[in-house]
Amino acid sequence: MKKTPKAAIYFTASIMLILIAGIVFMVHYLNNRPLEYVAFGDSLAHGYPYHNENKAYSYTDFILKQLNNVEELKNKVSYTNYGISGFTSSDLLTQISNNDVLRKVSKADIITINIGGNDMLRALNKYSLDDYESILGTIDKYADNLVEIFTELRDKNPNAHIYMANLFIPSTKNDNSINQDKARYIVSYINRIITNTSKPYNIKVVQVESIFKGHEFGTPDSWFFDPLHPNQRGYSEMAKPFFTVITQDLQTENFGDKLRDYVQ
Repeated sequence: MKKTPKAAIYFTASIMLILIAGIVFMVHYLNNRPLEYVAFGDSLAHGYPYHNENKAYSYTDFILKQLNNVEELKNKVSYTNYGISGFTSSDLLTQISNNDVLRKVSKADIITINIGGNDMLRALNKYSLDDYESILGTIDKYADNLVEIFTELRDKNPNAHIYMANLFIPSTKNDNSINQDKARYIVSYINRIITNTSKPYNIKVVQVESIFKGHEFGTPDSWFFDPLHPNQRGYSEMAKPFFTVITQDLQTENFGDKLRDYVQ
């Protein structure tokens, strides 16, 4: 029987050691790399009117704060907030066509989105209550944009956990500038669009619609800075349903049993 040359044995052993070292490195990297969190949205993600203060202000910042309170994730969360006040779904669609933004999307583990409030407000302010055809035409454009946004995000990152907020009715208890009947109808219509559009893309809808009931603008226990934007308490409360769903998902990603303490 012909013996294998020692040089060949050493070469094979060296290759095996390199492969093993590479596997060990990759396992170490994957276990210690940052959790990439990317946020998209309008003034709610931007944190209006607190965006110039050096502290947590938007609901996305409160999500980050809650994630960093989890021992397994402390100092392991990389956070990018693309929220811009006044953004509509058309603006967001344009934003995610940017190559730098898409690179961030491709690396994201968690993506949160809130969009549609400004689409709704423009429809409500532009058309009369009786002009449902024009109102729904505006909202149907929103539905088309949402499909394109979700398609682009999933094309760039099929595995990210993506969470989409539904809309809440503007807190107009002491503000007559927006007709509440129109607002309820359009919010309900948009939220059906959000729910139905999200499902095929494996995007979870986060229920924020009901959390502000009883805390409208002008009430003694208001969670609003103005009729459209939460105060710090409101942003904090808005983050909670997001964090609950996110942590439930992260339990399946081996971030440790302590995550369960934050969703019970």
